[in-house]
Amino acid sequence: MWPGKWALLFLLGVLLGVAWPATWLSWAGWLLSAIVLLSLLPWVVSWPWTRPYRLLIWLTLGLAWSLAAVLIQDRARLPVEWQQTDLLVSGVIVGLPERTETGWRFTFKLDQEQTHPNLPGRLRLNWRGERELNAGERWDLVVRLRRPHGNLNPGGFDYEKWLFRHRIGATGYVRDDPRNQLRAKASAWSLSSWREGLRARIDQALADRDERGLIRGLAIGDRSAISDQQWEVLLATGTNHLLAISGLHVGIVAGLAASVVLAWWRRVPRWARVIPSQKAAAVAALLAGAFYALLAGFSIPTQRAVIMLAVGLSGILLARHWRPVDLLLLAAVAVVLIDPFAVLDVGFWLSFAAVAIILFLLVGRDRVPGMVHSLILIQLALFVGLLPWTAGFFERVAWTAPLANLVAVPLVSFVVVPLALLGTVLLLVPGPIGAWVLWLAAVVLQGLMWLLDGFASLPIERQLPAVSTAALLLAVIGGIWLMMPRQWPARWLGVLLFLPLLLPRSQLPPYGYYDLLALDVGQGLSIVVRTRHHSLVYDTGPSWRSGSDAGERIVVPALHALGIRKLDGLIISHEHDDHAGGADAVIRRFRPDWIIAGQPQSHAFESEQCVDGHRWEWDGVIFETRFADRARSANDASCVLKISGRPMTALLTGDIEWLGERLLMVDGRLEADLLLVPHHGSRTSSDEKFLDAVSPSLAWVSTGYLNRQGHPHAEVVKRYQARQIPLYNTAFCGALRLKRDGRTYCFRRDGYPWIWRHRVDVELFSENYRR
Repeated sequence: MWPGKWALLFLLGVLLGVAWPATWLSWAGWLLSAIVLLSLLPWVVSWPWTRPYRLLIWLTLGLAWSLAAVLIQDRARLPVEWQQTDLLVSGVIVGLPERTETGWRFTFKLDQEQTHPNLPGRLRLNWRGERELNAGERWDLVVRLRRPHGNLNPGGFDYEKWLFRHRIGATGYVRDDPRNQLRAKASAWSLSSWREGLRARIDQALADRDERGLIRGLAIGDRSAISDQQWEVLLATGTNHLLAISGLHVGIVAGLAASVVLAWWRRVPRWARVIPSQKAAAVAALLAGAFYALLAGFSIPTQRAVIMLAVGLSGILLARHWRPVDLLLLAAVAVVLIDPFAVLDVGFWLSFAAVAIILFLLVGRDRVPGMVHSLILIQLALFVGLLPWTAGFFERVAWTAPLANLVAVPLVSFVVVPLALLGTVLLLVPGPIGAWVLWLAAVVLQGLMWLLDGFASLPIERQLPAVSTAALLLAVIGGIWLMMPRQWPARWLGVLLFLPLLLPRSQLPPYGYYDLLALDVGQGLSIVVRTRHHSLVYDTGPSWRSGSDAGERIVVPALHALGIRKLDGLIISHEHDDHAGGADAVIRRFRPDWIIAGQPQSHAFESEQCVDGHRWEWDGVIFETRFADRARSANDASCVLKISGRPMTALLTGDIEWLGERLLMVDGRLEADLLLVPHHGSRTSSDEKFLDAVSPSLAWVSTGYLNRQGHPHAEVVKRYQARQIPLYNTAFCGALRLKRDGRTYCFRRDGYPWIWRHRVDVELFSENYRR
């Protein structure tokens, strides 16, 4: 049997298991039992009719393998009853802890014996303060935890998937408590301590260099010190894969080791008679690659690279002839056998797709191009072949990637990486030699980043709106068509298959309609309003102590995903950070034509004062601002926006409380079908008379999951329930979208029920939801 055939079916089964709907998990155990029994049938019973089904057994085995991992991880989540409770836990810091603006962020692996039952094995914790934390230390910590939960928005980072993929069953923070005690320091011989020591030496050697984070990423796989600006340049030029330990770098190190051993081995015939030189070189390559992976903490990308290397060298070590496609598929099977959740990694798909493209381009062709021609051809082919993948995963296209990689790949692989590794090793030797070598690597990187920054600053639109699966599949076919041999007829037709991907058509609302999207920004507010030819953002979410903000992390990616390139207007309801914290990022990226604010004097950017009764029309939709001039607080002086159009009238209320509500009621004109619950549902808002004046049939509220303020308050919830007004919360739904028929699309409930999603009841609130 062709090995690639069963490997392909096994991988397909693993994919089906990971895509298993969460709503069907209760049936997964029964399915696993049935799969095991049915898998034995074709092998135990030799009836002729069972033979055709033996191939399908590999599909069911892949499904069983991934479903078993899914069930184990799903049951390893924090029980609901342990949320928001102080817990004393014991464990060890795994990986390298990351220094943040306010303290530390780290992964904590719990000891098997814990005081509290059913706790997950791995936690993601934050700890404020100036204390020093080191990898491998054992601690007793008092923590407050919650189930894995993340913001859910169009174009946003799927934090819940990241937690599930890394088998983290709870997140939280360390409480200030005298019971927090260091039980044991890390062993000096442990891998984590060794890597941490190297990190400290690199930081000391390159303390004044901006390239310090890049060198750390290349030498020990620690990317925590790479700045946001550097990442943006790398992403914009498609070179981000080079500035961290990747499969390419593991392959380069393995290749250098193999070349050295091969040249040396052939000089000693006595050794070559005992062990053939090719096998010795293969062993050396595997050991060098594994050592480099260990230096990077044996992270998931390096594990994948070492497995691929081992499978690739198996033909030499086992004296077997493997076809390249078989080796690639067997390597993929080996990766998912060790970790079935590897298919949730973007790097898994990009790395295997890149190798497949190179094999498809070079193996079995009649003409073998020269080295320079091959390098150019490979970069162009990788750009074309990976374009659908990068568009689907990142919703952006790095148009300068072929040219940038043509310079960056040889420079980083053959100059920077050897210098970074040599310098890091020499840091263990007394004297300044290691620091000098690292400084030289940093100078080369400085020049490269200067060049890449020039590419990134070109006025080229790189963002793509969210595209359909059909457009992605057509682009994949188009890429294969373009890379066919020269004899293939009409290869240029492959370009046409890219058009649905590169020229996507956005779903613009018809004349007289508007789209309304409440983003999930945690404890804050940001709403996107869009008509046929205009777009507006109402508030921009909070900023955070880490130094980032919802504007950069959530609002900007969501606007890109919606296909919005420029804003016609921006309204900042009032001065508080949970509504205005992300304004600078939104203004910088989308340059709104005008900005209205409740308190313009409180912001560094230029804005106009919100005026009561100001009206304008966009594409048949009427907008009107309401403002309480006599308000005494910033909350009550929020700029309120009323939108009159189809499918319903909406009232966006900012943070007004009972006084602001009463002041607005004086002039009337508050009736609306959809009400944004004032002040996130605080006890001092949503007055009975105000609800009667608005008379909504639907209500949205924007709050953070398990927020400390306790929003929305139970009394406020009861007021809406008494009027039978459906109440949707971003804390449970994620983003909220108003559909054309007037119903609310709840992203967490109405989207595909992925197994990693935090499953909560989102129909209506009750006090039980807020445990």
